[in-house]
Amino acid sequence: MTIAFDYDSQAELFDYDTPAELYSNKGRRLRRQPLEYRQFARAADAIRFAIEEMSPQLLQSAYLEVDEERFDSQAIRRLYESTDYFARPFRLCGVDRVLAAGSYEVHTEEELIEGLSFPVYRRVSTVIFVPGEIASSLEMVAIDPLDLAAAQDRDAVPQDTQEQPCPS
Repeated sequence: MTIAFDYDSQAELFDYDTPAELYSNKGRRLRRQPLEYRQFARAADAIRFAIEEMSPQLLQSAYLEVDEERFDSQAIRRLYESTDYFARPFRLCGVDRVLAAGSYEVHTEEELIEGLSFPVYRRVSTVIFVPGEIASSLEMVAIDPLDLAAAQDRDAVPQDTQEQPCPS
């Protein structure tokens, strides 16, 4: 059973730290071809792998299973583009201040690479929306996805062993 993804509620309730399994059909030509299967310690890693590493053809037939709930390729993409949550204050390279714990909206823009015999996408930009320095304002900050992943990894580690994200 595939779950219909209600973006407004499920993106906020989804636990990205839960173990996950990713399945995809290796090809659609043969009905009985085996599924590709991969386990991940965190659903966040499975989602990142599906969007950033899998070909669009494999992603189209993929589904993610987390706590016995299944999410189809569209739901996987929505989870990838949904709100990121930080349990503690954190720093990102390119942002000159400590950001408060909480939810942050992240958008990744991709473009189709033309002229190939199959669709391939290239990441154009990744931005995070952070509270502005002026009350009730919002800033859109371009970030490196690897810096965001590193910040999420640091957030998962106990506070006393955290490292600084950017070289001084």
